[in-house]
Amino acid sequence: MPLPRPSVVIKAFLEPQLCSEAMECEFKRSFMTIAQSLVEPLPDEEAGEGNCLRLCVRMHRPYWDCTDPAAQELWEGSLSLWLENLLRNLNNTMRTFNQVLHPAGADNLDFASVELEFGGNVSVRFALADNRLPESAAAMVEELRRLMADGSFGEGEVATVAIPSAASLAARRAALEEAAMAAEECEAEGEGEPAPVSDIPLDYNAWGISFSDGRQQEYAFQGGIN
Repeated sequence: MPLPRPSVVIKAFLEPQLCSEAMECEFKRSFMTIAQSLVEPLPDEEAGEGNCLRLCVRMHRPYWDCTDPAAQELWEGSLSLWLENLLRNLNNTMRTFNQVLHPAGADNLDFASVELEFGGNVSVRFALADNRLPESAAAMVEELRRLMADGSFGEGEVATVAIPSAASLAARRAALEEAAMAAEECEAEGEGEPAPVSDIPLDYNAWGISFSDGRQQEYAFQGGIN
């Protein structure tokens, strides 16, 4: 008998100017093959952070704690492969959405992040590069389960994990801005063609851990997953 799988609801939190009837219609049409989909404007506290996809994962049986034999059996027998397929399909759908003509007149969408809300356990927020999750996203979730069970983050209940951390993203933005300014100065001084500003890859080994009591900490992931 196949093991049960979770239910998922996809919530697209978009910049307010993108929240139109046409966009809602096209988004639901495109993402309905993955799960029930909703469109909402970004909350005020997240204004300026870019469009976000939030996947709300719900299941009535324990599955997160890998020290629980029943939960681990369920994870290994069903949820691990389910998660890999879910994230692969999500990547494909995000890409396809921006490659087709939208009959209702909706615009393309650039997503800054995907958040996996494992109800009652933890939320994991991945920053995206070119509207794509890293290929290792499912493997990182697997490692997170183990690290939480091992107490690798110290005392306290982990509420959210940002991959990369906010500090890492801020450092990357600053480095890109500095490189762009240097290129502009080179061009203004007539020193030939400025060198192209090389993109700086996201550091998926820099994690930001937020606890339910409000504490935050940086964590250098040593798993070698990029």
